[in-house]
Amino acid sequence: MRKEECVPLSAVLREVLGDLGLMQAFVSAEVFLAWNAAVGDRVAESVLSKYFKDGKLYCTIASSALRSRLYYQKDSILDKINAVIGPEVVVKDIILK
Repeated sequence: MRKEECVPLSAVLREVLGDLGLMQAFVSAEVFLAWNAAVGDRVAESVLSKYFKDGKLYCTIASSALRSRLYYQKDSILDKINAVIGPEVVVKDIILK
C-alpha cells in the first residue's frame, strides 16, 4: 500500500471536529486559553464569565478598576491572543463588561 498524500494531524482533527459540530467549542477553548496567557493568572481569576462568538470575546470583569485598566490595554491583549492562537482564528474585538 502506497501513501499518496500526507495530511497533518491538526487538519484531520479540525475536519472531524467540524463534521461533529464541535468546532465552535474547540475554538472557544483555544481563545480562553490564549486570554489567560495574555492577561496572566491574577487577571484571569477576576473574570466572572466569558464567551466567544463571531470573532468577539466577551468578558465580564469583577472589578470596575480592573475593567478600566484592561480597556486601555485592549489592543496589546488582542495582539497577544492572536499571536498565541495563530493565523487560523482571529479575535477581532474584546468586549469588557
